[in-house]
Order: sequence, then structure tokens, then C-alpha cells
Amino acid sequence: SSKGHNRHVTGITLTNDNKLSIGRERKRKISAMIHHFINGKLSTDECNKLVGLLAFAKNIEPSFYKSMVIKYGSDNIYKLQKQKDK
Repeated sequence: SSKGHNRHVTGITLTNDNKLSIGRERKRKISAMIHHFINGKLSTDECNKLVGLLAFAKNIEPSFYKSMVIKYGSDNIYKLQKQKDK
């Protein structure tokens, strides 16, 4: 889909087929942050931000959230979410 035809409202993208998306850039950022978390390179503040971004993604685009769980493992996503409680 052409980037020029996507519509962005309050951080949510409406795709050409009228589906909600969090957008390519945010997806890339979330994926990179998970990778950094797994490698121990995220601060507590960044971990908290990532937990929030994942919750946002899970609400808007559940298929992306599922793909992150598959890619990085449910154990790592669980560890990240438990990190927030410390």
C-alpha cells in the first residue's frame, strides 16, 4: 500500500483497506526495543515505555502483538511485563 494514502490520527494509522494499524515505524521501534530488552540493554524507564507500547499494539493491532510473541517468545514478553511490577 502506498504510504501517501494512509491516514494518521492520534498515533493510529487507517490503512487503505480501512483497518487500524500502529504504523510501520512504531512496529520497527517496538521490535528493536524488545530485542534490546532481551539483550539487557533497556533501562527501567524504557522497559515501562515498551510495556505501554505493547499494550497499545495489542489493542489496535493484535496480529502484530502475536507476531512479536512468536518472534521473541512468550517467555520474554512475560518477563518484560513482570519487569514493570518491580
